[in-house]
Amino acid sequence: KIKRLLRNIFKKTLSANICRRYKTTDKLIADLGEAIKIADSDIYLKGDDVCCSGRFIGREKELLLIKENFDAKKKAVFLHGFGGIGKTEIARRYAELHNKDYDMILFVKYDNNSTLQDKLDEIEIVNFDGDTIEHRRKLRTLFDDNTLIIVDNFDVEIGIDNTLKSLLDTKAHVLVSTRTDFTSVYSGDNYAIIEISEFAN
Repeated sequence: KIKRLLRNIFKKTLSANICRRYKTTDKLIADLGEAIKIADSDIYLKGDDVCCSGRFIGREKELLLIKENFDAKKKAVFLHGFGGIGKTEIARRYAELHNKDYDMILFVKYDNNSTLQDKLDEIEIVNFDGDTIEHRRKLRTLFDDNTLIIVDNFDVEIGIDNTLKSLLDTKAHVLVSTRTDFTSVYSGDNYAIIEISEFAN
């Protein structure tokens, strides 16, 4: 958050275009006050450096669909398709392209040896001492609409791991890569499912 605020303050202070600068010092002082308040806060999430594993080409349509769905206030976007088709790389590329849109990006790699809740419990909250229940409550307050959570390889049978439902109750943008077709559970105005298919010849 502090990075976004400072970038905005510098933009509105140093802009060559006078129309884009602060109109009054009151607004500048208010923004600086908020930046100081955030900087003084000692509890924050430790995010992940998310980028593509190699050279990324194509998939502009899918990347645009993800952006449009989050802009339309969807709680979650599901990337559905066969294994190895590129769902993870699309999710990583989206995070890479839009990292300035988010204060926090978290990459949660799901595996069948643990639950999604186990993986969320591993997210580090810096300068926070609390038991598991307190950690879960604090996470919910820190997941805001400037948070992107990528849940990778969420290949579960419907009804086996219901932690995703509680994650979707937060304000965070949730991007899920999966082989499971969640249409019967997550359809309607709050969710989008994007089918990822092979590249056309």
